[in-house]
Amino acid sequence: MTPFVTLLVMSILGLFVIGPVFHVVENYILLGTKAILGLPFGLGGLVIGGVHQLIVVSGVHHIFNLLEVQLLAADHVNPFNAIITAAMTAQGAATVAVGVKTKNPKLKTLAFPAALSAFLGITEPAIFGVNLRFRKPFFLSLIAGAIGGGLASILGLAGTGNGITIIPGTMLYVGNGQLLQYLLMVAVSFVLGFALTYMFGYEDEKEVATEVATERLVQEETTGDLPVARQDETILTPVEGEVVALSDVNDPVFSSGAMGQGIAVKPSQGVVYAPADAEVTIAFATGHAYGLKTANGAELLIHVGIDTVTMNGEGFDQKVAQGDKVKAGDVLGTFDSSKIAAAGLDDTTMIIVTNTADYTSVTPAASGTVTKGDAAIEVKA
Repeated sequence: MTPFVTLLVMSILGLFVIGPVFHVVENYILLGTKAILGLPFGLGGLVIGGVHQLIVVSGVHHIFNLLEVQLLAADHVNPFNAIITAAMTAQGAATVAVGVKTKNPKLKTLAFPAALSAFLGITEPAIFGVNLRFRKPFFLSLIAGAIGGGLASILGLAGTGNGITIIPGTMLYVGNGQLLQYLLMVAVSFVLGFALTYMFGYEDEKEVATEVATERLVQEETTGDLPVARQDETILTPVEGEVVALSDVNDPVFSSGAMGQGIAVKPSQGVVYAPADAEVTIAFATGHAYGLKTANGAELLIHVGIDTVTMNGEGFDQKVAQGDKVKAGDVLGTFDSSKIAAAGLDDTTMIIVTNTADYTSVTPAASGTVTKGDAAIEVKA
């Protein structure tokens, strides 16, 4: 009866209350968006192109789909698409610049696939895997995206659809006589994002590596402790449930492998266990994620749910703190899947080896149903 009553009540509310109210709200949003897009001298594109990727970081950028559909319904064209294409192109170009400039082979192998993902329309791997990590590339790409967005407005670019950008987005400009202008805008955004980052936004990690080496030497001299050499090890499942391939996770940051390799589990109970003897390196105040470094050198991220950071700790109970030493099987925290579902979110839990590049192989070792103590990932040094 519960699903039936829920659907009945919400259908009535949706048709007669929520729908009409939000129809009015949508109209105001559309008017506001069109007012910004109509600003002279490309100012609308400059503003939107400059802030779009900041909004992507927050995770609420999917609301723009509503705006784009409204624009298409009202005017049969979508100028918003060209502007965000400029912003995304600049983000990908900044990642390419980092990949070209760095001499670190691990960073190169991360940067170029992340950039390709960006040019196909998904910038999260580029943002979180590279640009935000070094800060300057991200903010310089915002400047390049703003200029590209302003150019898109000045050229009057408007796509014939939505949902695709950059390379696949080219199709939206083939039939409306704007293909050359579109390619010009993409080229300008790319050149600016690449040039600004290459010249001002990134210095290779040589200095950072030197600092790490110095810190290690100081540690050895003062404590006599030697850094642990990475070894083969088996990572256990942090939650019980059904194994999901990482590539099938509904979040490109994880499914693309930009964060590292691992597995995901659809939990059957709300307990997070330590997957190995480890030190807690990060314990998010919201309780939705944990960073660990195992005794054998693997760096792990356990992330409960997708976009669950937005719950601000509601439904999560953290049992450990940064710096704590834990044994395999110790409880790191608990969570309430029903509250995650009530928030409209997915409770699929990821366990990622974030220093995957330091190993010769990181492979899933589980399938089907897993319980506490089952092997989840095999890492080979």
